[in-house]
Amino acid sequence: MKSELSDNFEEQEDFRLVGVAIHELLISGEDISDELYVQLFIAKLRMTYPFKTKAELTEEIREKVLAENNLKAKIRELEQELAGELPPITAEGKKRKKRSPEVVKAQLSETQDQLEDLQKVEKNGWVMVDFPCNMAQAKLLEKYLSGYEHPKECGLVRRGELLDEAAVLVKPTDRDLPPRELIPSGIDAAIWINTSR
Repeated sequence: MKSELSDNFEEQEDFRLVGVAIHELLISGEDISDELYVQLFIAKLRMTYPFKTKAELTEEIREKVLAENNLKAKIRELEQELAGELPPITAEGKKRKKRSPEVVKAQLSETQDQLEDLQKVEKNGWVMVDFPCNMAQAKLLEKYLSGYEHPKECGLVRRGELLDEAAVLVKPTDRDLPPRELIPSGIDAAIWINTSR
């Protein structure tokens, strides 16, 4: 399985491969590992919510804002037409046709409905119940959602090893370290509710 930071996803194939691995374990009577459970969850999430790059998300938002602004301008124009405040000549220099108030009201209502539909917030979140149940499972889930692994758990990076080797030969200079940035978590919240009786 690829990390969420990767660009190429094969959701169906990932889901199938995890299913095959789980099937083989079940047939042989072995336990399913936490890592396979996490891979299964992630594959299902990717199938349900397709990955979008930042550029795709930005373009989607830009198009939505443009459409919203166009609808708002159309609503203002229809309200002015209904109030009789529009000039008889259009911006293009053409004579404006007089329409009945019922026709304008119907078009205004339709345009307002379109704007309302466009402004609706898409509800597409997810909740995992009874997983993760311990810290190891939570770390695995975080690793597959965001690609983050704690440095102590993934070992020293090669650059760190090279710096340690060089420090034996040359004393390191006192330089300011670049500011550290937090990696956004793939988990928004974890709530543990004890419902034992």
